[in-house]
Amino acid sequence: MQEKINRVLWICIPILLVGAIVFGMIQRAKTRSYGMSGYYFDQDVKVTLYENDEKKANRALTQIEEIFETYQNLARTDRNNLESLYKINTSDETDMKLSKEMSDFLKYGKQWEKTSDGKIHLQLNDLMELWESHFQDGSLPEDEELDTIQIPSVDSMTVGDQNLHKKGTLFLNTSQYEIGYTLKQVDAYLKDQGMTRYIIQVGSDTMVGDHYGEDGYKVALASSTNGKIERILSLTNQTMITKGDYHEQVVLEDGKTYGTILDPTTKYPFEKVGSVTVFSKDPLLADTIASILYQMDVEEGRRYIKDYDDVEVIWTTLDGKVETTSKIADWTKEEKG
Repeated sequence: MQEKINRVLWICIPILLVGAIVFGMIQRAKTRSYGMSGYYFDQDVKVTLYENDEKKANRALTQIEEIFETYQNLARTDRNNLESLYKINTSDETDMKLSKEMSDFLKYGKQWEKTSDGKIHLQLNDLMELWESHFQDGSLPEDEELDTIQIPSVDSMTVGDQNLHKKGTLFLNTSQYEIGYTLKQVDAYLKDQGMTRYIIQVGSDTMVGDHYGEDGYKVALASSTNGKIERILSLTNQTMITKGDYHEQVVLEDGKTYGTILDPTTKYPFEKVGSVTVFSKDPLLADTIASILYQMDVEEGRRYIKDYDDVEVIWTTLDGKVETTSKIADWTKEEKG
């Protein structure tokens, strides 16, 4: 009797294995890509989901659009009638009620203002608007213009649970982390829906999940000096955020190339590195750390990230040299020519 059972088991197991393989192949064959594109945070956004349920994918795309719309509106500093940074900056009220989304959005920045020694700074909008006007016409600001710029201290605002207290005029701007923050909300939503296969691009920044096949997603990294592709990366469950890329650099009237990330101390763009690209499973951490590392030279940056296990970095120095952390070589293929 036992011999018959064993014989039946040996017959059934291969059948089950073959069935599992065939089922997997069928499921993979049924997987399709569903996408959307838009323009958020002044950048092109492209979302691709890999899913075998069309209705589920389309519902997710609609929700992702809503998430991008929500946080783009919260981060707006131009004139508008929405709950936004503009409304906070221009309000005469010293105490304001906030939505949960806005209070959480600002509390994150306030937390990093304290822990980053001011390298994450929420009060640079006045300075940024001045430089933006000069970036557009190719001129340098006069010292007199820079002297008029106000940069409130980190103590000028406190944020509680859905409330804000401010002392005087604020110049809030969340560009140092707003894209990563938005991607974090998208990532959380997709995980909640059990959707793990996707690629989301915001300008040169990219977040990917599980690959729909057995490979990683091939993501291109362009040179910060000429915009040509210099590396192809194979990524799975990673976010790649770049500060100082080719499109964020401007040549002004003195012939120098300037980045667009500004130093609140000198009121000029930072000149520590040409660009920095940060990789992390956490999109918000990647964006925040990239903003901080752009303000440091390579050696300072290496020391800073020692406490972060889930952070890998590619630096381009001011003279065009490329330096990386240890895992980058496993993910990348350098392009020749």
